[in-house]
Amino acid sequence: MKVKYAVMLSAVLSILMTIENVSFAGQNRETDTRMNYSQVDSHYLNPSEIQKLLQKSYYHGSKMDIFSSSSIFRNTPELYSASWALDILDKLGIKDQAVKRFQEDTYRKLEFDSRLSEIENVGLFSHVNKELHRETHNEDNYKKINSHYDADEGLFFETSKDEDMRNKIFATSVALDAMIDMNQTKELEEIKKGLLKLYVNDEFFTFSNKEDNIVNNGGIIISMLQKLGFSDASLKREFPNVDRHAWFSYWISELYKGLGTDWGSVDVLKTTIEISSFFDMKVPANTNYLNQLFLGWDGIEGFGVGPDAYAIQPPYVDKVLAICQYFHYAFPYKKQLINYLYDQIESEFTKTDQYIKFSVEDNFYGIALANAYKFDYDRKKMIQTLQENYRVLVEENSSITDSQKLREVYYLILSYHEEKMVLPESKIVEKAVVEYLSNMDQAGTVKSVEDLVLGVKIIQLLGLLVPSDINKLTHKVLEKVQADMTVLDSKQAHSILELISISNEQVKFNDIKNRTLSLLNGYFTDTELEKARISLTFRRASALSKQRPLTEEEQSKIRGLIAGESTKKTFSNSAPTNATTLRTLYEGSLLTTFYTGR
Repeated sequence: MKVKYAVMLSAVLSILMTIENVSFAGQNRETDTRMNYSQVDSHYLNPSEIQKLLQKSYYHGSKMDIFSSSSIFRNTPELYSASWALDILDKLGIKDQAVKRFQEDTYRKLEFDSRLSEIENVGLFSHVNKELHRETHNEDNYKKINSHYDADEGLFFETSKDEDMRNKIFATSVALDAMIDMNQTKELEEIKKGLLKLYVNDEFFTFSNKEDNIVNNGGIIISMLQKLGFSDASLKREFPNVDRHAWFSYWISELYKGLGTDWGSVDVLKTTIEISSFFDMKVPANTNYLNQLFLGWDGIEGFGVGPDAYAIQPPYVDKVLAICQYFHYAFPYKKQLINYLYDQIESEFTKTDQYIKFSVEDNFYGIALANAYKFDYDRKKMIQTLQENYRVLVEENSSITDSQKLREVYYLILSYHEEKMVLPESKIVEKAVVEYLSNMDQAGTVKSVEDLVLGVKIIQLLGLLVPSDINKLTHKVLEKVQADMTVLDSKQAHSILELISISNEQVKFNDIKNRTLSLLNGYFTDTELEKARISLTFRRASALSKQRPLTEEEQSKIRGLIAGESTKKTFSNSAPTNATTLRTLYEGSLLTTFYTGR
């Protein structure tokens, strides 16, 4: 979330004000951030919708489980992932059971992926239709496939008739699968002729470069001919002088030499297995190689991508699974894989980011929402995530050098409170905070106010007394503000009020307090709220409610804002917007409590 530090810090501070002052079923909001969704206006923030959004934001990793807003606002399922997931589920023997979870709404949202060629998109869409037992023939898709057909060669192309033969072989493979899925046979005879021309051409069947031969040239040509009903025996009768059996026997003998576990190597083995029946031959097993496929992996998370990834590489997993099944080798992460695929279905194939930058702030909002809305997540794994974050932020380098680190430490402490965890070394954190506050540049008064409030709140959350030097600094900063109140505007009003409260000098700084209150009192107008967002309104309502109860008119304005955001689908899984983040859902939930009176 790219917002200026000043605004972000202000938001943090106002949350703390809400924690202290909004009544939540007798909870001590200073030390307990948990929220009960029964207090929220469920008409606009429907618990089931929030749970679906949390499903889209919760990521399982081999090292950490996290919440992230990175895909929460996505509304279009990834066609690529959906197609491959159905393929894997079919191999696992649970496709029909899984299809029941595949929502009609998810299918309606499927659309072509701009990152893929048209012919690839048609192939994926046709495969989804087949796997879901839907009407396979789609005239528009059939026309799109045919627009890539080169009748002179009996082959297909991706973008141009002039592209190289390697691309055409790939495009023909994709198109052939799509036409078979769509039950289209009109062009098959011509395609057969085109493939047979390639079959008798020794250029595509050489004895150098295993991957190029098996995956890109001869192997894929044979795979297509096999799908069209041909075999080595049948083609020997038609082309007695063409011996592809010797070619395949050679590559069988060379198969495991230098074979790695990378995508290309796995593709070589999978394709070799696939076309072995064409030659009526068996591929020999190599247990050491099969063991190596899983060496260094602790689970399905990131499989085929990397140990720090949060999404698998579906085609890679599909190929490894097929290899295991051929050799009757137990796939070690079957249960985890099923759970992963079900999670993909439930989140409508929107959680496809392989790598996600961890944000302690985003993660906190996810934890708080999950606890409030009773979303089931792996708490043990989440505790490990927070412990790892503590190790990085505190144990490795406790020094705080900027506002960003201060905020990260703050959200880490809030997360510890949310999970009822004990911070290992509160004194280390206090020392770092005090050193940062004592050394910060006071020239930028507004920034000083925000950092001071945040720093003091951290110390208070640690259950420690604020050092006298920090109290003196608080007075010094407020005296600067009082000397020049032109720096004040409504964006900083809540931070100023909180600093006055911390100073315990309400009378001395009464002029500042009155000025900030006047700024806040004028906020809840139709003109201002038309430009408002959830976070901005939440910050200001929090600050104002600390000084006096909100009026009925102000509560009505807040309700109107919530209703407007609801109309925009900000709180909806059916059509979330860029404004839909974990923070927005959290602050929106709390904002409704200002008018529900609960």
